[in-house]
Amino acid sequence: MPTCKECKFVTPSPTGDPSTGVCLVERMQLADSQQTNTAIRGKMVKKSDEACPKFEAGESWKDIKNLL
Repeated sequence: MPTCKECKFVTPSPTGDPSTGVCLVERMQLADSQQTNTAIRGKMVKKSDEACPKFEAGESWKDIKNLL
């Protein structure tokens, strides 16, 4: 089974802890009247956890510098 670390939806932890990350898989469609049409609910995960059923392979963020 793949781990969260291998999922494209995991970004670096805002705390700087390399063993954790934020899962951004939960996206919600908002009403057309909203300025943006998608909302993302982040969730802290351990990168070593078994991936959830929404797993998609891809490179997760490897370095916080990529976000700056």
